[in-house]
Amino acid sequence: PLLGKIRLQWWREEIAKIYQGNGIEHPILSPLAEGIKDSHVPQVLFEELLMGYEADLEDDLFETRTDFFQFIADKEIPIFKIDQYFRASFPTEAEEESLQKLCQKAGKIWGALSALKSFPMMKSEARFLLPLDVIESVGLNLEKKLYPLQAEALQEAVKKLCDEIDQEMHAFKAGFKNLSKSQKGAFCVLGLATKYLSILAAEKYDVFAPKVQMTYPFRGVLLWIKSKMGCL
Repeated sequence: PLLGKIRLQWWREEIAKIYQGNGIEHPILSPLAEGIKDSHVPQVLFEELLMGYEADLEDDLFETRTDFFQFIADKEIPIFKIDQYFRASFPTEAEEESLQKLCQKAGKIWGALSALKSFPMMKSEARFLLPLDVIESVGLNLEKKLYPLQAEALQEAVKKLCDEIDQEMHAFKAGFKNLSKSQKGAFCVLGLATKYLSILAAEKYDVFAPKVQMTYPFRGVLLWIKSKMGCL
């Protein structure tokens, strides 16, 4: 955690320099500075993003599903908002409330699926991202080896989360269709969420299954097409 906090503090200081107008020669920061200058992204969104990743360094367990989904949403939401600015497609005052709700849902969906996909890595670090109410409802014992000894209970826990993610996805799609094409482009990554949910279901919600862990083929091409077409 300490090394992670040091890295995040470096990013905080470098981003502050960008907003102070200091010249930066860096292969990543230089184009980022140009993007910020052209799109007028508020600095507070980067601060929210860094705070979300700082919170992710802690090992606290989540009491409820609500706590779990809010935590992961808070980490992902700034990314979707920043993307809207970079696309010069941030909403008018009339559109802002509905787009804010979609960013919340998008953060919840993408953050939850990212957490499930990272479960094997979290397991190796003895970290458990599953909320306690779900753990208790399926009878998981965190003091025992989760996989493979408790594989069925773990898969049931994952299914409970995926059912909620799927409901959020349906609600998201209902609002997504009302966005402009440029606004839709910021959410194209959620097209992969639908595919990932279907793969998880086919593998009976086994987060350790090779097909679940495998990177989706032609991921970059698919995202580029969806971004250009403004579709999921």
